[in-house]
Amino acid sequence: MKCCNNELNLQNKNNENQGKIFFFECSSCGKYGEGKTKPLAEKMFNESSAKDVNNQSTNQQNMQLEKIPRNRNQVIEWSKNNMPELINQSAQFIEKPATQRMIEKNMRYVSNLSGKSWDKIWDTEAGQESISHALSESLYYAATLPEMGSIVPFGKTAEFVPSVECFEFAMLSGKNAPFSEIKIYPIHQNDTRKAYQENENFTVELEYGIPRGEVIAIVVQAKKSDTGKFIGEIYDVERLIEKAKHHSPSYKSYLKDKEEWNKLKTTGKLDKDKSGRECIKKNGKYGEYFVYEDDIKKSPYEGPDRPEMLRKAAGKSFFRPWMKIRNASAMVKEWNDDESIDDDISREKAADNVLDKAMQQFTEDENIKEAEIVPPEKKEDQGINEL
Repeated sequence: MKCCNNELNLQNKNNENQGKIFFFECSSCGKYGEGKTKPLAEKMFNESSAKDVNNQSTNQQNMQLEKIPRNRNQVIEWSKNNMPELINQSAQFIEKPATQRMIEKNMRYVSNLSGKSWDKIWDTEAGQESISHALSESLYYAATLPEMGSIVPFGKTAEFVPSVECFEFAMLSGKNAPFSEIKIYPIHQNDTRKAYQENENFTVELEYGIPRGEVIAIVVQAKKSDTGKFIGEIYDVERLIEKAKHHSPSYKSYLKDKEEWNKLKTTGKLDKDKSGRECIKKNGKYGEYFVYEDDIKKSPYEGPDRPEMLRKAAGKSFFRPWMKIRNASAMVKEWNDDESIDDDISREKAADNVLDKAMQQFTEDENIKEAEIVPPEKKEDQGINEL
C-alpha cells in the first residue's frame, strides 16, 4: 500500500477499550486509517484519503485536537491549522504579527528536532507531550528558538531550557517592562558569600573559591523599572529540585520511571525485548514502546546540563508571577485600546521592532540545526552575573 510515493507498513497499537488496533499512517501528508483488522484499516485509510480530495482531511481535524502532532513532519501543517489558538496561548505583550512570526520560527525549529535521541521521544505519547509542554513554555515567554533557549532531550522526554536572554526579552522589552536589568548566576560550594538588604536593595556579594566546587544555589536579581531598586531571591539546590518534582516534565518522568524500574528489578519482574535486554514494556497511545535502564540512568539535573537546568528553574520560579501580571495587563490594554487605523499601525510597528531586534541576525530561509543549549552571552564588567 502506497501514499505520497511512500510504501506504508501496517502498524498496531493497544487500545484500552478495543484491544489491539491496526492502522496505516502517512508521515508525509498525515493521512490515517485504523481498524480491528488489516482490511478495515486499509478501507478507513482509503476513505480518509478520498475525503481529503474534496474536504479538509479527517486527520487534520483530529490534529487540531492533539496537543502536538504525532511526528515532526506534521508540525508545520498543525501550526497553520491552530495559529489563532497558539497566538492566544503566547505572550501577550508583543502584538499579533510579531507573535505569528515567532510561532512560525519556533515551529520550524521543532520540525527539525531529529536524530537518534529525538526519535524515541517522538515515538511515545509521553515524549510528544513533553515537546508540546516545552513549546508552550517557549511561546509563553516569547522566546524565539534557538536564540533564546533550546528544547533539550532527556532520555525519552524533552524540556525547554531558556537562556538568560529569554528572561531579558520577556522582562526588559517593550512598553511598561517591569524591570530594567536582571541577573541569574550560581553560588558554588567554595565561594565566600554575603547576602543582605541595604537601602531597599537586595544585595549579594561573592568571592570566588578556587576550585569553586559544586553549585549549591542560584541567585536571581532584578532592577525594578519604577523604583530603580533591586529585588531578588536565593534558591538553594534542594529547593529547586523539590520544585522540579512538581513542575518539570522531564524530571517527573525520570522519577516515575526510576521508581518503577527499581521496583520491578527488586521483584524480578522486568520485561525483556527480542534481544534479551532488560526493559519495561509500555503501551502508549500510539503503540508499544520500551524503556531501558540507560533511559533513566541520569537525572536531568545531573551532569553537564545541571547549571543551566538550575538557572532555568530559578528564573522561572522568580519571573513567572511577573509574566502572569504582564500578560494580564497586556490583554486588558488590548481590550481597552482604541481600534483606530493609526493605533493599529503604531502597535504593529512597535511589535515588529521588538521581535526584529531579537531576530535581526537570522533569515527566514536559514537551516535550523539540532537543538543545543545556548549559553548566556558574555558581557564585560558584569562581575558575579557570569559563570
